[in-house]
Order: sequence, then C-alpha cells, then structure tokens
Amino acid sequence: MVPYRTYHKHIPQDDENMIGAVAYPGRMSEAEDRSRVLRRRRNVPYSKPDNFGISSAQQIADQFRQITASVRASYSPSVPLDFSSVASG
Repeated sequence: MVPYRTYHKHIPQDDENMIGAVAYPGRMSEAEDRSRVLRRRRNVPYSKPDNFGISSAQQIADQFRQITASVRASYSPSVPLDFSSVASG
C-alpha cells in the first residue's frame, strides 16, 4: 500500500482514484457519513451534490451480476458461457 499523498506526488495527472474502507457490522451509514469528509477535501459547496461515489460491496456485486447478465444475453444460446470462475474469486 502506498500513502495517498506519496502516490499523488509521483503521479499528479491521475485525477481518478479509489479509496477502500471497511465498516464495522451494522455501522454502514456511519461509515458513509465519515467518508463524506471528501466534500471538504474537494471543496464541494454545501448546496451541491457529492462529486464522488460511495458504493457498498452489495452494490458492486449487483452491478457485476447485471453486467454479466447483459453479456450472457447478448450471446446466442448455442455458445456456453461460464462466469463461475470469475464470480467465485
């Protein structure tokens, strides 16, 4: 793991990044509220919406299922697809 400021110092042109956080069981909303300190860091006015996203593991898993279902639907039934090795990872 590389400290954020060190990474940004060496690659300043990278303006998209991801910060991972883990919430204690039952404290997801509190963790989301604490993550909103990014508003201050990014100088987002109070009257404006967040200019960043917060996703839970469940939301990411649901999105993955939607994408794989779309890919599966776009192939003909005669072509077997097996995403189990990707999804079990």
